[in-house]
Amino acid sequence: MIWISTLLLSWFFVLRGIYGQGSTKYPVRHDNIGPFDEKFYAGTRSQAIAVIYHKKVYPKWVNQPTICHGVFADFLKVVTTCSCVARYTGHVQQANTPWHHRNGYVVERMDPKDLSISILDDQFLKQGDGRPINQVRASKIELAAKCSNDFRANFAIITLESKPKGAKLAWFYTADWLLMKWAIQKIIMAAASGFARCEVLRWSDHGKPLEKDGQSRAEAQRDLFPGKAEITRDQFPGKVVRFDEFGHQRLLQAHQVDITTWVQCRTLVCPEYAPEDFKGQLEQDVLECFNTYNETRFCVEWDQMDSLCLLPEGTPIFCEHSDIRGVFGLLSNATLWCDKSFNFKNVMYGMDTIMHALYTILRIRNGPGYDSQAVSTKAAPNTRLKRVLLHLHTHPRRIGFYFVEK
Repeated sequence: MIWISTLLLSWFFVLRGIYGQGSTKYPVRHDNIGPFDEKFYAGTRSQAIAVIYHKKVYPKWVNQPTICHGVFADFLKVVTTCSCVARYTGHVQQANTPWHHRNGYVVERMDPKDLSISILDDQFLKQGDGRPINQVRASKIELAAKCSNDFRANFAIITLESKPKGAKLAWFYTADWLLMKWAIQKIIMAAASGFARCEVLRWSDHGKPLEKDGQSRAEAQRDLFPGKAEITRDQFPGKVVRFDEFGHQRLLQAHQVDITTWVQCRTLVCPEYAPEDFKGQLEQDVLECFNTYNETRFCVEWDQMDSLCLLPEGTPIFCEHSDIRGVFGLLSNATLWCDKSFNFKNVMYGMDTIMHALYTILRIRNGPGYDSQAVSTKAAPNTRLKRVLLHLHTHPRRIGFYFVEK
């Protein structure tokens, strides 16, 4: 009996050391990166999606978005598209459009104070006086150094002043650009065979439901908290149903998307296929039409009866295939012909082109099993790629896609 008691006591102290209050679950190998903990990622994907609000209308910004989306790479770092937070301010004839390729002109970033950020769960929640809940301010915007009016290097990082309540971190499969590039290719091949799933999250519009007395549910919901200054999300009746300012019912849904080859989008980005009304603007960049520049772009489709190209800039694409899962790209229609009719296509910008900037941010490098000296190459397709991955970590190099504060 004594040895049994001793064994149980030993296990008690072992488990207490592992799961005890205030203990560090995993050692921090990289001091410049925050500690890793599974609870930072535990939650819904909508909690890892940032909603970026434009509080100011800028002059000379054609089709300025009112809101964009992005993902929380860290609690104070949001990854979004460059076209969400930067604009071309030069002559209109030098603006890059799907039917008029004028590349390489400088863009100007927004003032961070003109942005506010929340999470997707709280997009349509408001205080009793109409103010949105759970919004924080931005303190800095960093654009990709190659971001210009062609938006091929279409990424930006927003630094927040504080963390929005309820925010979770988006899961990245890896912090290494070459392995991320390989994972994206594998996801696309698996999806073509039906062995992978990719999806986007959005608040779909289900019209304006009316009560028997003619009052919309949104108006009734606002009447629940008359004059109340502060409201928490837990006080609202629904978790996945909201109402916008027009009283339309919004339902948070995940929709499957298909990542296809660039050929499927060529008719929407190349002047050769421009409608007759635009033929006079035609100036064509063949490399743009055939997507032969360095950045990873893919055409994305879905089967919903809504226009995919009208989803907010920076809408993230989440994919799953075997042990490969996480966020792999952001949507952007900055250089896509997106008319008001049904357009079931959009452009995905692969996350591999931003991994050099995220390498010093992502906490997964402090996670279990992530070697601090070399890439985990268990999923690498062959020995040659394993050697390349190890070489890149032994002799780091950049491909010119770094970030600067402008």
